[in-house]
Amino acid sequence: MVAEGAYKTAGERLAQGEMSTREHEQLVALLGARQRLLEQALTQPRERGGVGSMPAGHVDALFERMFFSATDAVAAGLNDQVC
Repeated sequence: MVAEGAYKTAGERLAQGEMSTREHEQLVALLGARQRLLEQALTQPRERGGVGSMPAGHVDALFERMFFSATDAVAAGLNDQVC
């Protein structure tokens, strides 16, 4: 496989045993952008009668924890209810 540009890394996973520096940069940037969008969404007032926005410190703590059961997500304010 031949990369035609500096950040054309799609084929690297097939040809190399580890992530290149450029692929790592792209992945970190993508995940950082996703996290910022989620943080913004969680700190905005909720629609449809939700309880309101979360303080930034609470959102940071949620990202540190990462994984939640359905009931824990309700308790943390991420979901309204469990079906």
